[in-house]
Amino acid sequence: AIQGRGIIARYLELPAFTKELSEKEAKTAILSHVSKYVPFPLEDISLSYCKVPPINPEDKKFAIFFVAARKNLVEHQMKLLIKKKQKILNYY
Repeated sequence: AIQGRGIIARYLELPAFTKELSEKEAKTAILSHVSKYVPFPLEDISLSYCKVPPINPEDKKFAIFFVAARKNLVEHQMKLLIKKKQKILNYY
């Protein structure tokens, strides 16, 4: 697990999309909103997110839970795992 100041984990509600978005359009919209909460340049982070139910379903919001980590922390952790011959399942 990665921990410390270089990690942000947060639940985030976005306005409901007026149309069905492609995966690329949704990612662009999500990045735009995430950037307001991450104090690092977006090019310096690894981002993972998943869609979750909104707190109040009547609001018709699009909700996600995201984790953003500084890339250098992720890369350092990966090097340690590789050195110890641990299998890495996913990396974004």
